[in-house]
Amino acid sequence: MNIHGRWHNAAQDASCKKWVRNLFEKAAPMAEGSVYINFVPEPDKKRSKGAFGVNEARLQKIKTKVDPDNLFRADVMIQTA
Repeated sequence: MNIHGRWHNAAQDASCKKWVRNLFEKAAPMAEGSVYINFVPEPDKKRSKGAFGVNEARLQKIKTKVDPDNLFRADVMIQTA
C-alpha cells in the first residue's frame, strides 16, 4: 500500500504528514505488511514482511552462494554478512 500525500504550502508539512501517517496506520491492518522493493522511502521496522516476505531466508542463502563478495547490493536488497 502506498499513500502519496501532496500539498502546495510548506507551512502545512507537519499537519499533512501527520494526516498521511494517520491514514497509513488506520489502513495498515487491511494491508499485507510488505513493501515494494523499489519504494522504501523510510526505514521502518513495523513493516514486518519486508520486501521479500517469507522468501527472505531462501533468497539470503542463494545470494550468499552467487554473490559471496556482496558486489551487487543496495540498501533495500538482501546483503550478505
